[in-house]
Formats: sequence, structure tokens, C-alpha cells
Amino acid sequence: MAQIPTGEKRISQINTEITSVNSNSLTTLSTSANSYTGGNAVYTNNVGVAPHGMNEFSGYTHGPASHSIGWSWLGPYGKVEFYNTGSMTGTSVPFGSVNWASLGYRSASNGPFYIYWSGGRNDSWISLTIGSATFTRTGASSTGTTYHAYSSLSSSQDTQLLGNTSGTFSYNS
Repeated sequence: MAQIPTGEKRISQINTEITSVNSNSLTTLSTSANSYTGGNAVYTNNVGVAPHGMNEFSGYTHGPASHSIGWSWLGPYGKVEFYNTGSMTGTSVPFGSVNWASLGYRSASNGPFYIYWSGGRNDSWISLTIGSATFTRTGASSTGTTYHAYSSLSSSQDTQLLGNTSGTFSYNS
């Protein structure tokens, strides 16, 4: 995505940048935009707040974006060598309306690996990268009301999961 210029700008530039809607209404575009920092200091973090003006988009970039998370692994527990996360950081996510809760992983048979959500399931992300392993939302082998699950992981994915304590969600903003 291209950053909206801080000088002269056109409604078509803002419409192109905000991919969640297609509109020539400044009000619609403003209420569909993500909060941001940077750009015109007078309007920083003012996106979506009335009165709507062209200058609130000075320096604005809508995405795609990413969000970092961190954790410590607890376990293994039991004969199935189940691990779960503790000391999580980044649980409050800037995408969707449901926050990230934790990860779970059974290493004895290379999976399943779980991404858990707080109070519902978040489907507003594209992928989670941990080390060199990437798990796409649409590639989940199963989903529940509060999780995405991945089974039959490769040995490389297994190594990346237990060898790392941070990851990055990517999402379309």
C-alpha cells in the first residue's frame, strides 16, 4: 500500500488505500480506516472521529500490517508431551474483535498445534509466522469456536514451534 501524501491529496488516493470499502464518501472512508500514528500531528490517531477531513489522512497507510506476540513455553505435560504458553505478550490484537489468548502444542506426534482466542474465534488475520514456519488461517486443519488447529506438522514446523518464543501475525487492515 502507498502512504497518503502529507501535502495535496485526493479522495481517490484515500479510497485506494482503505481496502475494506470502496467509496467516495469521506465519512465512510474515515470510519473504515484504522487508527494510526504518524502523518499530520494535528490529526494523529484521529481517523474515524468526526469531523472528517482530508488532512486526517496525511501520512496514512492502511496496511497490510503485522502484530508481534511473545510467550514462554510451559511443559511438556503428560505422555503426549503437551505444551502451552505462559507470560504472553501482544494478546490485545489490532485486527478483528477477539484477542489472542494462547498457543498449545502436542510435540509427541508433531501436532496438533493450536492458536487459541479469548471468548470467540478471530478470523481477521492472514498468517502467523513463528521462526521460519508460517501457519495460514485458511490452512487450519480444523477450527472451533475459540481456536484454529493444525495437525500433521512437519519436523521443521515442530522444531520452529518449540525453538521460538515469539511470532508475528500478518493481517489485512
